[in-house]
Amino acid sequence: MLKQILMSALGWTLAGSVLAGSLGSQSAVWMRIPVDARSSAMADSLSAATDDTGALGINPAGLALIKKPAMAFSHSFWAQDLTLEHAAYGDSLGGVGFAVGGSYFNFGSVDQFTVGPGGPVANGAFTPQAMAFSAGGGFEISKGLSGGAAANWLGQNISNAWDSAFSANLGLLYQNESGFSAGAALLNAGQMLAGFSLPLQCSLGAAYRLPLAGVSPDLTDHSATLCGQWDYLPESSLSSLNFGGEYWYHQLIALRAGYRFSAYGSTEGLHGLTAGAGFKLSGFELSYALVTLGSLGNSNQVSLSLQL
Repeated sequence: MLKQILMSALGWTLAGSVLAGSLGSQSAVWMRIPVDARSSAMADSLSAATDDTGALGINPAGLALIKKPAMAFSHSFWAQDLTLEHAAYGDSLGGVGFAVGGSYFNFGSVDQFTVGPGGPVANGAFTPQAMAFSAGGGFEISKGLSGGAAANWLGQNISNAWDSAFSANLGLLYQNESGFSAGAALLNAGQMLAGFSLPLQCSLGAAYRLPLAGVSPDLTDHSATLCGQWDYLPESSLSSLNFGGEYWYHQLIALRAGYRFSAYGSTEGLHGLTAGAGFKLSGFELSYALVTLGSLGNSNQVSLSLQL
């Protein structure tokens, strides 16, 4: 029954993408901000290498790889006083991995003005906010091939009034025993929000887990993963090419880095470079990510995940 429901969701997601493809300007671009430090540190290149609750917004097919109860929390200090809080829970039921999660975005304080006879007059301040709640599942279609879908509720309060919309994510993920994986995802397909279309995104990615144990017997408990991903935004015809890497030392300490080659406008200073680290112990993993955004500043993100 669960697989039938998910297959129906895949079809509705495809239908939503066709509708969204004909719309104009975008809303809710904050949905493209990564919600976990691992993804941020690897330049958002994990469409073929996601296997936890973060798959909800990256590639829902990765939810099929969840086998045990897990929780995740993250806090982000994004550019221009924007902060992001995220929490998620995942588990497996009847051969289907599933997750639910929620995010809260605070865009900082914005001064308000009214126009009087003598010109603009200060009229207090306003704090734009946004929220997103997601639920989805992933399952094995055939050996090595998984599919998944997620439904999202989005809400934003930009001008003292809340607007909301629904969207869906769709994903496929292939993995083989040699360590190669490939993923495809369609994200943010759905209704208009506040009169504008959502930031529809198509992603194609590949990843390779390096067989370090074959290099030296001393590296049997070490691992390294290289990832690449191409993102395309149909509404704006913009695209980006993202690369990331991760190395685990004794499955205890992780080092991560990445770079995003994008055409999202010009900005001065260092931008596109990402880096981070993780520490894992007894089912707990604490991760940190730094994202350079040029003249907009840098983002710092902290995530905590645990397997129950």
